[in-house]
Amino acid sequence: MARYVRDLPLLEDPNSSFAAIYQYLTQDGFVYETYKGEQVFRKGFGWVSCPTFIKVTYAPNMVRLEAWIKYAVLPGVYAGEMGMEGFVGALAKGTMRRCAAWVEQRLGGGAAAYPQQAYGYQPLPNYGAANPNLPKPVPEGQHVSLSDYRCHYASEGFKKSIRITAILCYVMCGLNLLLALMEPLYLLDVAIQLGLTLGLHLKKSKGCAIAMIVYAGISMILGLISTGMLTGWLWLILGIACTNTINNVDREYKDIMSRRGAGMY
Repeated sequence: MARYVRDLPLLEDPNSSFAAIYQYLTQDGFVYETYKGEQVFRKGFGWVSCPTFIKVTYAPNMVRLEAWIKYAVLPGVYAGEMGMEGFVGALAKGTMRRCAAWVEQRLGGGAAAYPQQAYGYQPLPNYGAANPNLPKPVPEGQHVSLSDYRCHYASEGFKKSIRITAILCYVMCGLNLLLALMEPLYLLDVAIQLGLTLGLHLKKSKGCAIAMIVYAGISMILGLISTGMLTGWLWLILGIACTNTINNVDREYKDIMSRRGAGMY
């Protein structure tokens, strides 16, 4: 799922509320920094659990609270974004829920508790454009397949995660191609790897991600039998990371379709 986002009415001086939020989060272990062009509070670097991010943005008459975690593919190497739902990253999500709840309470508890006209509450203009990590809205009255949703309507964070993984896979394919120049049997491996990478990159295919896990498992077994070395482990890590990322987007798609079927929008 995409990052957790709440728009709240601005009820007090921004400097006072931000000072209180800053003190609470930094005492909890967060660091206030610029991350990919965003001023965020971050806790964790992926060594033990997924890094946690909280962002507070002030605008006229309102405050936006955002909270999310990112997959730690490797320590310091992150991909994808998740909100508060799901069991993946349970430790980091527990921190995110607790801290986001405190910040939300500090800011006033939520827009629903206050009359919009009385407090001048307004949502940010160009909501999707202002936050490209949120998914694009699915056009009403138009059927969108799961494959189309992954490719065209999922968040930019998801697409970037798949793109980074594909780049790593292409690099590994190139290295194996160099080995194939000395041992032609490696050409079969390169063909399989390239096919799976193209399917993952161009189609955002979960089948290719799962096949990558299976391929990595077979490579590891064959490597242990033939050479006593553990090979293919990086393919396994990337396959698992991509499968989890795609699963989150698939749940997002099913949630949108179920709400549409129930006539919620």
